[in-house]
Amino acid sequence: MLENAGITFDKIPADVDEEKILNTMCDQGAKPEDIALELGRKKAIEVSSKNPDAYTIGSDQILECDGILFQKAHDVNEARAKLKTLRGKKHNLISSIAVAHNGKIIFENVDTAKMTMHNFSDAFLEQYLKAAENDITVCVGSYAYEGLGAWLFESVDANYFTILGMPLLPLLDFLKQGEINQ
Repeated sequence: MLENAGITFDKIPADVDEEKILNTMCDQGAKPEDIALELGRKKAIEVSSKNPDAYTIGSDQILECDGILFQKAHDVNEARAKLKTLRGKKHNLISSIAVAHNGKIIFENVDTAKMTMHNFSDAFLEQYLKAAENDITVCVGSYAYEGLGAWLFESVDANYFTILGMPLLPLLDFLKQGEINQ
C-alpha cells in the first residue's frame, strides 16, 4: 500500500511480543480498538528507538467477532475452524497505524471495517481453502479481501485500505500536512 501510494520506505520488522501484549490487554478488559492501536504504537516505537532520526510506521490489525479476538491461523485446520465461526456473521476488522519519531508517537489512527460473511457451505469453504492456500495463514481473517477472499463476503462497510491492513488515508492526510519531509 505504501509503495503504491508513492511512499519510499525501508521495511524493518519490529521485535515486539504481540501475543503477550494482546493477552495482557485482554486480561485488563481493553477494547479491541485500543489493543490494535497499542500494537501499532509498540511496533513504531521499537523500530524508532533503533533508528531515532527516522520516521517509523507501526501498524496492526485485529479481528473481533462476538467479543472474541482472532489471530492468524497457523495452518489450514485453524483457518477452516475460524472461517466456520465467521460464516454467516458480522465481524470487525480493526486496523491501526502509528508514526513515531525519536521514540515518540507523533501520529496515530485506528479504523474499523464491519464485514459480513455469506453463510457458505462446507463444500464452498473447502474450495476456497484449496484455492486461497497462500492467503489463509498470512491474514488475520484467513482471507485476502483484495483477492479470492472477496468471495466470502455478503456485505462490507469499510474503507478499502482499512481492510487491507492500515488506515492509509489518514496517514496520507498527515503526510500532506508537511509533518514529514518525504
